[in-house]
Amino acid sequence: MISKMNKFFYPLCFLIALSGLSSVLKAEDLKNPFADQLGAAPMEGSFKMKGYIIWGGSVVKGDDGRFYMFASRWLKSADMRNWVTNSEIVLASADKAEGPYEFEKVVLPPRGPEYWDGMMTHNPSIRRHEGKYILFYIGTTYDFERPTSKIDREVYGQVWNGKSSLKGMRICGSRTPMCGRRTTATTWLPKFSAIT
Repeated sequence: MISKMNKFFYPLCFLIALSGLSSVLKAEDLKNPFADQLGAAPMEGSFKMKGYIIWGGSVVKGDDGRFYMFASRWLKSADMRNWVTNSEIVLASADKAEGPYEFEKVVLPPRGPEYWDGMMTHNPSIRRHEGKYILFYIGTTYDFERPTSKIDREVYGQVWNGKSSLKGMRICGSRTPMCGRRTTATTWLPKFSAIT
């Protein structure tokens, strides 16, 4: 009886709360402040690589006036879910902020399961601060061969939740105070020319 009641009780509470919001919020409160500022996206823009899924591009303007995009990529043939096991961070460049971007090189490839980010790097975010470029990203590791085909939910969950055994060792980043399989990293890039 209680489980049947919960089935209807929680959605009902949500609807009541939502109906109460309608009297507080007005249509103009919900308007997107950027909507009138956006133009059409150029058809020739963006960053594409044949055979790869590209994800999460982050762009910065270099001292040379060119634009540099850091993005995640993994093989399309593996599957969308394989980002958690196969993603790596690449660099692309363009003359205009909107592109088109051309592939330059892989910046953070797999480097081995002994590193906290040794098997996957993902979600790059590049920033410039006090004359240095800072690349933020996430990474993970696992103790099996890098998949070449679609992974199942169990493998995805093991990697994402840090449950692969790695012979019982915990992995810690050398500059990261937090230990674990998945965390965020910061990489200082003293000179942009070092990676372009």
